Amino acid sequence: MKYCINLDWFEVFTYEPADCTGASWYESLGYKVAVRPYGTRVYNEMFTLIGRDGKPWLEVRRDPASKKSQGGILDDRACSLRLVNSALYDWCPINDLYDFLSGLGFHYKKYELCCVSRVDLCVDFNDGALMVQDKACECGEFIRRYMAGEFWKIGAAKSQAFGEEFSTGMKFHALKFGSPTSMVNVKLYNKTLEMAQIKTKPYIIDSWVKAGVLADEYDTQSVWRLEFSINGNADGWVSETPDVGEDRYWQQNSLSAWVTTGNYARFLRGMCSHYFKFAYKQAGRGKYKCDRFCPLSLPADAAYRPIHLRPERQVSGRTERILVNKLLSIREDPSIPQQYRGAMDCALWLLQTIYCNHATTHSMEEDSAALGTALANDNEEMIRAAFENTVTDTHAEREKRAVAELCWGLWQRDIVQWCRGQFERKPYSITAVRFLETDRMTAEEKIAAQHLRALIEYREGKLEMEYEDPNPDGWARGLVEKFEKRRREATRS
Repeated sequence: MKYCINLDWFEVFTYEPADCTGASWYESLGYKVAVRPYGTRVYNEMFTLIGRDGKPWLEVRRDPASKKSQGGILDDRACSLRLVNSALYDWCPINDLYDFLSGLGFHYKKYELCCVSRVDLCVDFNDGALMVQDKACECGEFIRRYMAGEFWKIGAAKSQAFGEEFSTGMKFHALKFGSPTSMVNVKLYNKTLEMAQIKTKPYIIDSWVKAGVLADEYDTQSVWRLEFSINGNADGWVSETPDVGEDRYWQQNSLSAWVTTGNYARFLRGMCSHYFKFAYKQAGRGKYKCDRFCPLSLPADAAYRPIHLRPERQVSGRTERILVNKLLSIREDPSIPQQYRGAMDCALWLLQTIYCNHATTHSMEEDSAALGTALANDNEEMIRAAFENTVTDTHAEREKRAVAELCWGLWQRDIVQWCRGQFERKPYSITAVRFLETDRMTAEEKIAAQHLRALIEYREGKLEMEYEDPNPDGWARGLVEKFEKRRREATRS
């Protein structure tokens, strides 16, 4: 059986150079730029850089709508970069992105160029590659049998199946596991059918021919895709196979992990063995006591899967702080080879995680970046994690005022979305009022916090009397009026 392994989405969050002024700055450097006349919900400006081959290469979203300098959440230089789909099927696309970021002076941390906010890793194969009870099984039939309850999915099993109804029954062409808040979403679907219905992509067909999945571009065989979508919650990659030995934490989920295309197969094997594993139903036995199987078996080798690493934390002492500072100092030495810097990155990452030593390595800038990644992906779980990390990380030597500003900005975002009708439930960060009403807030902000809480309770029917902001120019009243006016205008248009 032939397989074609590739990336289908790759997006990073980073900080642009100080002298970057937008599309005109890239044009001054010799890049051709295709500007979109409007931005996104998070960024005011969006455009695409054209590659050396004259084709779209890199999508840039910049100029945050919620700037820290204006009381918002994101750093003024925050931006999201996404390689366009066709560029991902070129030779070593991540290497080109790495050179681009390092050459122009993009940065995220002292020891990393960017944060990987989303990756879609996929493997394509001919129908009939799946194995059930040691027999080849067509993908549509596999989905039908799963939906009929012949076997269980190991792990969390929020699933959706898609297909068409015929007189002979349902014909399935897609199966999805996971939710928008899941660190990893899994999708098995007929890629040939999708391209026929939506858009044919010749570069994908070319990749199939090169990999031997199709004989030539005219081959009419159906090609299916197993795709793993990994969001920014993935801290790193952990070994799945015991032969890896003590080197369990293999690599941080950073840009350098994706530069080497040889890693893709290792990651996929771990993904399949962990996120695409099932169990045969056996009478009288529970789900996790039944015989397990992985329908797609890739060639045997080392396997790794992504993790959201949260080991038991320990109090950071003087020795740990000295070690972290020394590693940071050594890493900045330009004479240190790149491979050794990568090893130090892993060591720093573990020290931060295990010993909670964020005084020097974990800053408000990084917290803002984490929130920026969450906002760019519209991932409420990531937003919650970033918020809780900031509030509860009391061991760190941080400015209380800076922490309060970050929480205040996050709360403002929730209230804005709630006023727009984008929150069907109470904004979760309303629970931060207890934090906001401490001595970390100014008197004005305390009053605003109280008004906003009362406003929400009134809108939810918990206050019988009509709520009135005592300050006609107050932030709460002005915000609501502003966005209700926008909503009315949008409704009329």
